[in-house]
Amino acid sequence: MSRSPRSVVGTLGGRSRLRTALLTGGVAAGLLIVVSAFLDRSLLVETITMGISTTAFAYWFDLGEQS
Repeated sequence: MSRSPRSVVGTLGGRSRLRTALLTGGVAAGLLIVVSAFLDRSLLVETITMGISTTAFAYWFDLGEQS
């Protein structure tokens, strides 16, 4: 099951800009929580920062935009 970046962006294309950004930031924060569980460390500040910055980046650059 190999998905190209174009198909992922195509899947996100039906969503609004804000919804795409929130989904992207949530996935990034969720993955960091999983990593912190494996490392047996608390990365709460890093998780919050990563979620906010990824959401802002995704919103600013409009990752769901069709070109």
